[in-house]
Amino acid sequence: MPFSTNHIPKPKRSACNINWSAHRAALADPDWPSRTPDQTVPCIGCNQGCTDSLISRKEIVCTVNPSLGFEAEFASVVAAKGQPRYGVIGAGPAGITCALALSDRGVSVTLYDTAEEIGGLYRYCEKIPGKEQYRRYMTWLQERVQSSSIVLKLGPDAISAEEDAAGFDQLFWAGGSVPKQWPSEDLSIPVIDGWEFLDAPELLQGPRHVVVVGAGQIGCDAAIWLANIGHSVILCDRDDDPLGAFRARRFDYERALLGRMVTLHPSTEVVAKGGDTILLKDCHEVSEQSTDIIITAVGRLSRTRPVFATQAIAIGDAARVGTALEAIRQGTFHGAFTV
Repeated sequence: MPFSTNHIPKPKRSACNINWSAHRAALADPDWPSRTPDQTVPCIGCNQGCTDSLISRKEIVCTVNPSLGFEAEFASVVAAKGQPRYGVIGAGPAGITCALALSDRGVSVTLYDTAEEIGGLYRYCEKIPGKEQYRRYMTWLQERVQSSSIVLKLGPDAISAEEDAAGFDQLFWAGGSVPKQWPSEDLSIPVIDGWEFLDAPELLQGPRHVVVVGAGQIGCDAAIWLANIGHSVILCDRDDDPLGAFRARRFDYERALLGRMVTLHPSTEVVAKGGDTILLKDCHEVSEQSTDIIITAVGRLSRTRPVFATQAIAIGDAARVGTALEAIRQGTFHGAFTV
């Protein structure tokens, strides 16, 4: 069923005209009025911990401020005894925040990542239209790492993690996740997994017809980005209401998809037929569709840990695939409270 505007709720004006942006900033950093701009923890306006929690009647939390609601616990964090050495493998949000929390306790920390810069998958978010502000938090994290005592080993230098592992008192595995594979063996067209679409040269060669399989956050972000640079996009998902999981962000995603003429097919399974042809199966019919490129966003799996990290504590997507909020919370809590 093509995407319809019939069910989109109309925005309502608040009678009390609450400035929600200011409230969110206070959740991200309660001390922001007394800080200079470069010291303030930046609110990225993701709405995952605040507005989404409000709608689902859960406790209010904050993606960039994991201590929200746990102020007493974090006030009792103690410095590490002796001179322990910790290693963190993976410099995504979980690994970075874990390393920072450890460093704040006076622990000697080495942070590894095979990429040339820190950030992991989070670095892709800022490239999506409407999410440019996500960069502010990563910049803030980078500046904190640079001003800390954390030893960074990136790119080729990260290979030494296996040799160094035996010398650490504790090792954390924050290796992130990898895309689930979508069966595409019979197709002759490019099939691009997950966030790799942002680096795919095929998508920079004029307008193409693209089918995105999976309308979760990665799939929706891919569809918005693709349509924004001129491609014709069809977005398919097996769920009958794939945008429902976005809660408070649903209207923003619906508006972004509609505004860029993305066709959404809920309750639809995509099956590879062969060559450049796929089958779209919904509860009413099966139709053939020719396309130039397929983007798959059918989920992610925790990355397999190396043998030398078998006893490491897994955090973030490496423990269980989730959101940036969950990864940052896990990293911070492990770093602050691991003995």
